Amino acid sequence: MVNAESSISINLDNIIGKINPFILGQFIEHFPRQIYGGIYEEGSTHSDSKGFRLDVELAVKNLAVPLLRWPGGNYTSGYHWKWGAGPKEERIPRKNPHWDEVETHRFGTTEFVEYCHRIGAEPLICVGVGCSEKNPTPEEAAAWVRYCNSTKGPEAELRAKAGYPEPLNVKWWGLGNECFGPWQIGYYQNGEDYGKDILKFIKAMKKTDESLKFVAVGEAFIKGKWNEKLLSNDEVARKIDTLSWHHYFQIGDYEERIEHIKATLGLRKVERKLDQIIALIQDTCDRIGRSDLIQLAVDEWNEYGWEEVNIEKNALPELYDLAHALYTAGFLNIILRRAKNISMANYSPIVNTRGLIFADPRGTLLRSSYYVYQMYKTCAGGVSVSSEVNSPKLEESNALSLDVASVKVDDKRVFLYVVNRALQDLSCKVNIPDFNIKSSSGTILTAESVRSYNSFENPDIVIPKALKVNISGENFNFIFPKHSISVLKLEN
Repeated sequence: MVNAESSISINLDNIIGKINPFILGQFIEHFPRQIYGGIYEEGSTHSDSKGFRLDVELAVKNLAVPLLRWPGGNYTSGYHWKWGAGPKEERIPRKNPHWDEVETHRFGTTEFVEYCHRIGAEPLICVGVGCSEKNPTPEEAAAWVRYCNSTKGPEAELRAKAGYPEPLNVKWWGLGNECFGPWQIGYYQNGEDYGKDILKFIKAMKKTDESLKFVAVGEAFIKGKWNEKLLSNDEVARKIDTLSWHHYFQIGDYEERIEHIKATLGLRKVERKLDQIIALIQDTCDRIGRSDLIQLAVDEWNEYGWEEVNIEKNALPELYDLAHALYTAGFLNIILRRAKNISMANYSPIVNTRGLIFADPRGTLLRSSYYVYQMYKTCAGGVSVSSEVNSPKLEESNALSLDVASVKVDDKRVFLYVVNRALQDLSCKVNIPDFNIKSSSGTILTAESVRSYNSFENPDIVIPKALKVNISGENFNFIFPKHSISVLKLEN
Protein backbone atom coordinates (compact mmCIF):
# COMPACT_ATOMS: atom_id res chain seq x y z
CA MET A 1 0.00 0.00 0.00
CA VAL A 2 1.23 3.50 -0.87
CA ASN A 3 0.37 6.47 1.34
CA ALA A 4 0.14 9.76 -0.60
CA GLU A 5 0.14 12.37 2.16
CA SER A 6 3.79 13.44 2.12
CA SER A 7 5.66 16.49 0.87
CA ILE A 8 9.20 17.89 1.01
CA SER A 9 10.03 21.51 0.23
CA ILE A 10 13.70 22.51 -0.03
CA ASN A 11 14.84 26.11 0.47
CA LEU A 12 18.29 26.37 -1.12
CA ASP A 13 18.67 29.97 0.05
CA ASN A 14 18.19 29.10 3.71
CA ILE A 15 21.66 27.82 4.53
CA ILE A 16 22.00 26.15 7.93
CA GLY A 17 25.78 25.86 7.82
CA LYS A 18 28.78 24.41 6.04
CA ILE A 19 29.19 20.68 6.62
CA ASN A 20 32.44 19.71 8.28
CA PRO A 21 33.63 16.33 6.89
CA PHE A 22 34.54 15.37 10.48
CA ILE A 23 30.86 14.57 11.13
CA LEU A 24 31.62 11.29 9.33
CA GLY A 25 34.49 10.51 11.71
CA GLN A 26 35.20 7.19 13.40
CA PHE A 27 36.54 5.89 16.71
CA ILE A 28 38.82 3.02 17.73
CA GLU A 29 39.83 1.87 21.22
CA HIS A 30 42.10 -0.69 22.87
CA PHE A 31 39.12 -2.95 23.53
CA PRO A 32 38.99 -6.67 22.61
CA ARG A 33 39.37 -7.12 18.82
CA GLN A 34 39.14 -3.47 17.84
CA ILE A 35 42.88 -2.84 17.52
CA TYR A 36 44.38 -6.33 17.79
CA GLY A 37 42.35 -8.64 15.59
CA GLY A 38 40.59 -5.63 14.10
CA ILE A 39 42.64 -3.07 12.20
CA TYR A 40 45.95 -4.62 13.29
CA GLU A 41 46.84 -8.31 13.48
CA GLU A 42 50.47 -9.30 13.19
CA GLY A 43 50.99 -12.71 11.61
CA SER A 44 47.54 -12.88 10.03
CA THR A 45 47.24 -13.94 6.40
CA HIS A 46 45.07 -10.83 5.99
CA SER A 47 47.85 -8.49 7.18
CA ASP A 48 50.88 -6.88 5.59
CA SER A 49 54.43 -7.06 6.93
CA LYS A 50 53.72 -4.26 9.41
CA GLY A 51 50.66 -5.99 10.87
CA PHE A 52 47.91 -3.84 9.35
CA ARG A 53 44.94 -5.89 8.17
CA LEU A 54 44.58 -5.07 4.50
CA ASP A 55 41.00 -6.34 4.17
CA VAL A 56 39.85 -4.07 6.98
CA GLU A 57 41.93 -1.20 5.61
CA LEU A 58 40.28 -1.50 2.20
CA ALA A 59 36.81 -1.43 3.77
CA VAL A 60 37.77 1.64 5.81
CA LYS A 61 39.25 3.42 2.79
CA ASN A 62 36.00 2.91 0.88
CA LEU A 63 34.27 5.09 3.49
CA ALA A 64 36.69 8.02 2.98
CA VAL A 65 36.99 8.38 6.78
CA PRO A 66 37.95 12.01 7.51
CA LEU A 67 38.99 11.63 11.17
CA LEU A 68 39.83 8.80 13.57
CA ARG A 69 39.79 9.13 17.38
CA TRP A 70 42.15 7.03 19.58
CA PRO A 71 43.20 5.47 22.05
CA GLY A 72 39.86 5.71 23.84
CA GLY A 73 37.38 5.77 25.29
CA ASN A 74 37.69 4.51 28.82
CA TYR A 75 41.14 3.18 28.02
CA THR A 76 42.42 6.75 27.77
CA SER A 77 42.24 7.58 31.48
CA GLY A 78 44.78 4.93 32.41
CA TYR A 79 47.07 5.27 29.39
CA HIS A 80 50.57 6.75 29.32
CA TRP A 81 51.95 7.44 25.86
CA LYS A 82 55.47 6.16 26.54
CA TRP A 83 54.06 2.65 26.98
CA GLY A 84 53.48 2.58 23.21
CA ALA A 85 56.46 4.68 22.08
CA GLY A 86 59.85 3.88 20.61
CA PRO A 87 60.86 0.53 19.07
CA LYS A 88 58.19 -2.18 19.35
CA GLU A 89 60.58 -4.76 20.76
CA GLU A 90 61.31 -2.48 23.73
CA ARG A 91 57.67 -1.92 24.68
CA ILE A 92 56.52 -3.80 27.79
CA PRO A 93 53.13 -5.61 27.86
CA ARG A 94 50.83 -4.47 30.66
CA LYS A 95 47.39 -5.27 31.98
CA ASN A 96 44.81 -3.18 30.19
CA PRO A 97 43.67 -0.73 32.90
CA HIS A 98 40.01 -0.90 31.84
CA TRP A 99 39.28 -3.98 29.76
CA ASP A 100 40.00 -7.61 30.56
CA GLU A 101 43.03 -8.26 28.37
CA VAL A 102 46.79 -7.81 28.28
CA GLU A 103 47.91 -4.78 26.29
CA THR A 104 51.09 -5.49 24.31
CA HIS A 105 51.54 -1.86 23.22
CA ARG A 106 52.72 -3.02 19.81
CA PHE A 107 50.15 -0.59 18.44
CA GLY A 108 51.11 2.83 19.77
CA THR A 109 51.13 6.44 18.67
CA THR A 110 53.25 6.03 15.55
CA GLU A 111 51.26 3.02 14.37
CA PHE A 112 48.01 4.90 14.93
CA VAL A 113 49.11 7.96 12.98
CA GLU A 114 50.51 5.80 10.19
CA TYR A 115 47.14 4.07 9.97
CA CYS A 116 45.44 7.46 9.73
CA HIS A 117 47.76 8.43 6.89
CA ARG A 118 47.08 5.14 5.11
CA ILE A 119 43.31 5.65 5.19
CA GLY A 120 43.46 9.42 4.60
CA ALA A 121 42.09 10.42 8.02
CA GLU A 122 43.03 13.22 10.41
CA PRO A 123 44.23 11.77 13.75
CA LEU A 124 42.53 12.79 17.00
CA ILE A 125 44.48 11.70 20.09
CA CYS A 126 42.76 11.68 23.46
CA VAL A 127 44.85 12.47 26.55
CA GLY A 128 43.91 10.85 29.87
CA VAL A 129 43.08 13.99 31.85
CA GLY A 130 42.13 13.13 35.43
CA CYS A 131 42.66 14.10 39.05
CA SER A 132 44.46 11.02 40.38
CA GLU A 133 48.14 10.09 40.51
CA LYS A 134 47.47 7.43 37.87
CA ASN A 135 46.54 10.01 35.24
CA PRO A 136 48.99 11.75 32.90
CA THR A 137 50.20 15.20 33.95
CA PRO A 138 50.11 18.33 31.76
CA GLU A 139 53.88 18.00 31.33
CA GLU A 140 53.47 14.40 30.17
CA ALA A 141 50.82 15.49 27.67
CA ALA A 142 53.16 18.20 26.38
CA ALA A 143 55.87 15.57 25.90
CA TRP A 144 53.37 13.49 23.90
CA VAL A 145 52.81 16.50 21.63
CA ARG A 146 56.58 16.80 21.18
CA TYR A 147 56.78 13.08 20.37
CA CYS A 148 54.23 13.67 17.63
CA ASN A 149 55.14 17.08 16.26
CA SER A 150 58.69 18.12 17.16
CA THR A 151 61.58 18.04 14.71
CA LYS A 152 64.28 17.74 17.37
CA GLY A 153 64.78 16.88 21.02
CA PRO A 154 64.58 13.61 23.02
CA GLU A 155 60.95 12.91 22.07
CA ALA A 156 61.69 13.36 18.36
CA GLU A 157 64.70 11.06 18.71
CA LEU A 158 62.52 8.41 20.41
CA ARG A 159 60.02 8.68 17.56
CA ALA A 160 62.83 8.22 15.04
CA LYS A 161 63.90 5.03 16.84
CA ALA A 162 60.38 3.71 16.20
CA GLY A 163 61.00 4.25 12.49
CA TYR A 164 59.29 7.62 12.08
CA PRO A 165 61.91 10.37 11.72
CA GLU A 166 59.47 12.93 10.31
CA PRO A 167 56.94 14.78 12.52
CA LEU A 168 53.48 13.21 12.70
CA ASN A 169 51.72 16.61 12.74
CA VAL A 170 48.83 15.73 15.06
CA LYS A 171 46.61 18.79 15.33
CA TRP A 172 43.51 17.53 17.19
CA TRP A 173 43.66 16.49 20.87
CA GLY A 174 40.94 15.34 23.25
CA LEU A 175 41.20 16.52 26.87
CA GLY A 176 40.08 13.34 28.59
CA ASN A 177 37.15 10.98 28.12
CA GLU A 178 33.90 11.05 30.12
CA CYS A 179 35.79 12.64 33.02
CA PHE A 180 32.49 13.08 34.89
CA GLY A 181 32.01 9.31 35.33
CA PRO A 182 33.17 7.06 38.20
CA TRP A 183 34.05 4.43 35.59
CA GLN A 184 37.02 6.66 34.63
CA ILE A 185 40.34 6.70 36.46
CA GLY A 186 40.62 10.04 38.26
CA TYR A 187 37.13 11.30 37.43
CA TYR A 188 35.95 14.75 38.54
CA GLN A 189 33.02 15.61 40.78
CA ASN A 190 32.12 18.67 38.71
CA GLY A 191 32.90 20.53 35.51
CA GLU A 192 34.40 23.46 37.39
CA ASP A 193 37.34 21.44 38.71
CA TYR A 194 37.79 19.71 35.37
CA GLY A 195 37.90 23.11 33.67
CA LYS A 196 40.67 24.35 35.95
CA ASP A 197 42.78 21.31 35.14
CA ILE A 198 42.35 21.37 31.37
CA LEU A 199 43.62 24.95 31.30
CA LYS A 200 46.91 23.57 32.62
CA PHE A 201 46.95 20.95 29.86
CA ILE A 202 46.15 23.50 27.14
CA LYS A 203 48.90 25.84 28.35
CA ALA A 204 51.52 23.08 28.54
CA MET A 205 50.61 21.48 25.21
CA LYS A 206 50.43 24.76 23.29
CA LYS A 207 53.96 25.65 24.39
CA THR A 208 55.06 22.96 21.98
CA ASP A 209 52.57 23.68 19.20
CA GLU A 210 50.37 26.78 19.21
CA SER A 211 48.21 25.43 16.37
CA LEU A 212 46.66 22.59 18.40
CA LYS A 213 42.88 22.16 18.53
CA PHE A 214 41.13 20.81 21.64
CA VAL A 215 38.00 18.79 22.40
CA ALA A 216 36.80 19.30 25.98
CA VAL A 217 34.66 16.71 27.77
CA GLY A 218 30.97 17.54 27.92
CA GLU A 219 28.32 15.89 30.04
CA ALA A 220 26.66 12.61 29.01
CA PHE A 221 24.90 9.71 30.79
CA ILE A 222 24.55 11.70 34.03
CA LYS A 223 22.24 14.38 35.36
CA GLY A 224 23.89 17.51 36.60
CA LYS A 225 25.30 20.88 35.67
CA TRP A 226 28.68 19.73 34.34
CA ASN A 227 28.50 21.76 31.12
CA GLU A 228 27.19 24.87 32.86
CA LYS A 229 29.96 24.82 35.45
CA LEU A 230 32.61 24.10 32.85
CA LEU A 231 31.55 26.90 30.52
CA SER A 232 31.05 29.38 33.36
CA ASN A 233 34.85 29.67 33.33
CA ASP A 234 35.41 32.37 30.72
CA GLU A 235 39.00 31.30 30.09
CA VAL A 236 37.90 27.73 29.35
CA ALA A 237 35.16 29.01 27.06
CA ARG A 238 37.70 31.06 25.11
CA LYS A 239 40.35 28.35 24.76
CA ILE A 240 38.49 25.17 23.85
CA ASP A 241 37.48 24.52 20.25
CA THR A 242 34.78 21.91 20.75
CA LEU A 243 32.69 20.40 23.55
CA SER A 244 31.94 16.69 23.40
CA TRP A 245 28.76 14.70 23.90
CA HIS A 246 28.47 10.89 23.84
CA HIS A 247 25.37 8.94 22.91
CA TYR A 248 24.39 5.28 23.09
CA PHE A 249 20.68 4.58 22.78
CA GLN A 250 20.82 1.15 24.41
CA ILE A 251 22.88 0.48 27.52
CA GLY A 252 22.67 -3.15 28.66
CA ASP A 253 20.58 -6.03 27.23
CA TYR A 254 23.38 -6.85 24.84
CA GLU A 255 21.64 -9.73 23.10
CA GLU A 256 18.31 -7.94 22.74
CA ARG A 257 17.47 -6.49 19.35
CA ILE A 258 16.08 -3.00 19.62
CA GLU A 259 12.52 -2.49 18.47
CA HIS A 260 12.61 -0.27 15.38
CA ILE A 261 9.93 2.30 16.23
CA LYS A 262 11.14 2.60 19.83
CA ALA A 263 14.64 3.46 18.62
CA THR A 264 13.29 5.88 16.03
CA LEU A 265 11.32 7.75 18.67
CA GLY A 266 14.48 7.82 20.78
CA LEU A 267 16.07 10.04 18.14
CA ARG A 268 13.68 12.82 19.18
CA LYS A 269 15.37 12.85 22.59
CA VAL A 270 18.71 13.14 20.82
CA GLU A 271 17.50 16.26 19.00
CA ARG A 272 16.25 17.85 22.21
CA LYS A 273 19.50 17.15 24.05
CA LEU A 274 21.66 18.50 21.23
CA ASP A 275 19.56 21.65 21.03
CA GLN A 276 19.95 22.20 24.78
CA ILE A 277 23.74 21.97 24.53
CA ILE A 278 23.82 24.19 21.44
CA ALA A 279 21.73 26.83 23.24
CA LEU A 280 24.11 26.76 26.23
CA ILE A 281 27.11 27.15 23.92
CA GLN A 282 25.44 30.06 22.11
CA ASP A 283 24.65 31.80 25.41
CA THR A 284 28.24 31.26 26.56
CA CYS A 285 29.75 32.68 23.38
CA ASP A 286 27.40 35.67 23.52
CA ARG A 287 28.42 36.31 27.14
CA ILE A 288 32.16 36.35 26.43
CA GLY A 289 31.88 37.98 23.00
CA ARG A 290 33.25 35.00 21.09
CA SER A 291 32.32 35.21 17.41
CA ASP A 292 33.67 31.80 16.35
CA LEU A 293 31.25 29.47 18.09
CA ILE A 294 32.47 26.63 20.26
CA GLN A 295 31.51 23.60 18.22
CA LEU A 296 29.81 20.45 19.43
CA ALA A 297 31.61 17.13 18.91
CA VAL A 298 29.56 13.95 19.23
CA ASP A 299 32.84 12.10 19.42
CA GLU A 300 31.33 8.74 20.44
CA TRP A 301 27.95 7.49 19.32
CA ASN A 302 26.13 4.32 18.36
CA GLU A 303 22.66 2.86 18.72
CA TYR A 304 24.18 0.11 20.86
CA GLY A 305 26.34 0.61 23.92
CA TRP A 306 29.31 -1.73 24.28
CA GLU A 307 30.89 -1.85 27.69
CA GLU A 308 30.07 -5.57 27.64
CA VAL A 309 33.38 -7.26 26.74
CA ASN A 310 31.79 -10.58 25.75
CA ILE A 311 33.05 -10.93 22.18
CA GLU A 312 30.42 -13.50 21.21
CA LYS A 313 27.53 -11.23 22.24
CA ASN A 314 28.99 -8.25 20.39
CA ALA A 315 29.52 -10.35 17.28
CA LEU A 316 25.92 -11.55 16.83
CA PRO A 317 25.17 -10.57 13.21
CA GLU A 318 21.42 -10.27 13.73
CA LEU A 319 21.95 -7.23 15.97
CA TYR A 320 23.11 -5.17 13.00
CA ASP A 321 19.98 -5.31 10.88
CA LEU A 322 18.24 -2.83 8.59
CA ALA A 323 16.64 -1.15 11.63
CA HIS A 324 20.15 -0.38 12.89
CA ALA A 325 20.94 1.29 9.55
CA LEU A 326 17.73 3.33 9.72
CA TYR A 327 18.76 4.60 13.14
CA THR A 328 22.24 5.45 11.89
CA ALA A 329 20.90 7.43 8.93
CA GLY A 330 18.41 9.24 11.16
CA PHE A 331 21.21 10.22 13.53
CA LEU A 332 23.36 11.55 10.68
CA ASN A 333 20.40 13.56 9.40
CA ILE A 334 20.09 15.16 12.83
CA ILE A 335 23.76 16.15 12.64
CA LEU A 336 23.38 17.52 9.10
CA ARG A 337 20.44 19.68 10.16
CA ARG A 338 22.71 21.25 12.81
CA ALA A 339 25.74 21.77 10.59
CA LYS A 340 26.32 25.27 11.94
CA ASN A 341 26.95 23.95 15.44
CA ILE A 342 28.15 20.34 15.12
CA SER A 343 31.53 19.90 13.47
CA MET A 344 32.47 16.37 14.53
CA ALA A 345 30.75 13.03 15.10
CA ASN A 346 32.62 9.75 15.55
CA TYR A 347 30.88 6.42 15.13
CA SER A 348 31.89 4.07 17.92
CA PRO A 349 33.77 1.95 16.94
CA ILE A 350 34.70 1.41 13.31
CA VAL A 351 35.51 -2.31 13.54
CA ASN A 352 34.27 -5.21 15.69
CA THR A 353 32.36 -4.86 18.96
CA ARG A 354 29.42 -2.75 17.69
CA GLY A 355 31.30 -1.42 14.66
CA LEU A 356 30.47 -0.87 11.02
CA ILE A 357 32.87 -3.64 10.03
CA PHE A 358 33.22 -7.11 11.55
CA ALA A 359 36.57 -8.86 11.16
CA ASP A 360 37.75 -12.30 12.22
CA PRO A 361 40.03 -14.99 10.70
CA ARG A 362 37.46 -15.61 7.94
CA GLY A 363 37.75 -12.04 6.64
CA THR A 364 35.50 -8.99 6.87
CA LEU A 365 31.74 -8.58 7.01
CA LEU A 366 30.16 -5.22 6.24
CA ARG A 367 27.23 -4.53 8.54
CA SER A 368 24.14 -2.60 7.45
CA SER A 369 25.24 0.76 8.89
CA TYR A 370 28.51 0.55 6.98
CA TYR A 371 26.56 1.24 3.82
CA VAL A 372 24.87 4.26 5.38
CA TYR A 373 28.29 5.86 5.76
CA GLN A 374 29.20 4.84 2.24
CA MET A 375 26.08 6.59 0.94
CA TYR A 376 26.42 9.70 3.12
CA LYS A 377 30.04 10.51 2.26
CA THR A 378 28.65 12.58 -0.62
CA CYS A 379 27.60 15.27 1.88
CA ALA A 380 31.15 16.21 2.89
CA GLY A 381 32.10 19.74 1.94
CA GLY A 382 28.60 20.89 1.04
CA VAL A 383 26.24 23.18 2.91
CA SER A 384 23.16 22.03 4.76
CA VAL A 385 19.95 23.76 3.67
CA SER A 386 16.52 23.76 5.27
CA SER A 387 13.76 21.31 4.44
CA GLU A 388 10.08 21.51 5.31
CA VAL A 389 8.63 18.02 5.63
CA ASN A 390 5.09 16.74 5.98
CA SER A 391 4.33 13.04 6.24
CA PRO A 392 2.17 10.62 8.24
CA LYS A 393 3.00 10.21 11.91
CA LEU A 394 4.64 7.06 13.21
CA GLU A 395 2.11 4.98 15.11
CA GLU A 396 0.69 6.99 18.03
CA SER A 397 3.42 9.62 18.14
CA ASN A 398 4.25 13.04 16.76
CA ALA A 399 7.32 11.74 14.93
CA LEU A 400 7.13 11.98 11.15
CA SER A 401 7.62 8.89 9.02
CA LEU A 402 9.97 10.76 6.68
CA ASP A 403 13.24 12.13 8.00
CA VAL A 404 15.09 14.45 5.62
CA ALA A 405 18.39 16.30 5.31
CA SER A 406 19.22 18.43 2.26
CA VAL A 407 22.68 19.37 1.07
CA LYS A 408 23.77 21.81 -1.62
CA VAL A 409 27.23 20.85 -2.85
CA ASP A 410 27.42 23.76 -5.30
CA ASP A 411 25.10 25.71 -7.60
CA LYS A 412 24.74 22.66 -9.82
CA ARG A 413 24.24 19.76 -7.38
CA VAL A 414 21.82 19.01 -4.56
CA PHE A 415 21.61 15.82 -2.49
CA LEU A 416 18.54 14.67 -0.58
CA TYR A 417 19.01 12.16 2.26
CA VAL A 418 15.61 10.66 2.99
CA VAL A 419 14.81 8.01 5.59
CA ASN A 420 11.37 6.41 5.35
CA ARG A 421 10.93 4.95 8.82
CA ALA A 422 7.39 3.74 8.16
CA LEU A 423 6.48 0.16 7.35
CA GLN A 424 4.73 1.29 4.17
CA ASP A 425 5.73 3.05 0.95
CA LEU A 426 5.22 6.81 0.95
CA SER A 427 4.39 8.83 -2.14
CA CYS A 428 5.90 12.27 -1.81
CA LYS A 429 5.72 15.61 -3.63
CA VAL A 430 9.13 17.28 -3.70
CA ASN A 431 9.59 20.98 -4.46
CA ILE A 432 12.91 22.80 -4.98
CA PRO A 433 12.12 26.36 -6.10
CA ASP A 434 14.50 27.95 -8.62
CA PHE A 435 16.36 24.69 -9.21
CA ASN A 436 15.50 23.25 -12.61
CA ILE A 437 16.53 19.59 -12.44
CA LYS A 438 17.98 18.27 -15.70
CA SER A 439 19.60 15.03 -14.54
CA SER A 440 19.21 12.77 -11.53
CA SER A 441 20.37 9.54 -9.96
CA GLY A 442 19.86 7.75 -6.69
CA THR A 443 20.88 5.01 -4.30
CA ILE A 444 18.69 3.09 -1.86
CA LEU A 445 19.39 0.88 1.14
CA THR A 446 16.53 -1.41 2.12
CA ALA A 447 15.62 -5.07 2.48
CA GLU A 448 12.67 -7.37 2.86
CA SER A 449 12.30 -6.63 6.58
CA VAL A 450 13.69 -4.24 9.19
CA ARG A 451 15.08 -7.43 10.75
CA SER A 452 17.11 -8.35 7.64
CA TYR A 453 20.86 -8.47 8.24
CA ASN A 454 24.16 -9.45 6.63
CA SER A 455 26.15 -12.52 7.63
CA PHE A 456 29.18 -14.37 6.30
CA GLU A 457 26.78 -16.87 4.76
CA ASN A 458 24.63 -14.13 3.20
CA PRO A 459 26.67 -10.90 3.10
CA ASP A 460 24.53 -9.05 0.54
CA ILE A 461 21.10 -9.01 2.17
CA VAL A 462 21.30 -5.32 3.16
CA ILE A 463 23.37 -3.49 0.53
CA PRO A 464 22.84 -0.30 -1.51
CA LYS A 465 21.27 -0.52 -4.93
CA ALA A 466 20.80 1.99 -7.71
CA LEU A 467 17.44 3.76 -7.73
CA LYS A 468 15.58 4.21 -10.97
CA VAL A 469 14.90 7.93 -11.12
CA ASN A 470 13.67 10.14 -13.93
CA ILE A 471 13.28 13.58 -12.44
CA SER A 472 13.08 16.97 -14.13
CA GLY A 473 11.89 20.49 -13.33
CA GLU A 474 11.43 22.11 -9.93
CA ASN A 475 8.69 19.75 -8.74
CA PHE A 476 8.45 15.99 -8.87
CA ASN A 477 6.68 13.04 -7.29
CA PHE A 478 8.63 10.19 -5.80
CA ILE A 479 7.76 7.00 -3.94
CA PHE A 480 10.07 6.32 -1.01
CA PRO A 481 9.86 2.58 -0.30
CA LYS A 482 9.02 1.34 3.18
CA HIS A 483 11.83 1.14 5.78
CA SER A 484 14.43 2.58 3.41
CA ILE A 485 17.27 5.07 3.15
CA SER A 486 17.39 6.96 -0.15
CA VAL A 487 20.01 9.39 -1.43
CA LEU A 488 18.93 11.41 -4.46
CA LYS A 489 21.49 13.34 -6.50
CA LEU A 490 19.87 16.18 -8.44
CA GLU A 491 21.66 18.35 -11.01
CA ASN A 492 20.48 21.40 -12.91
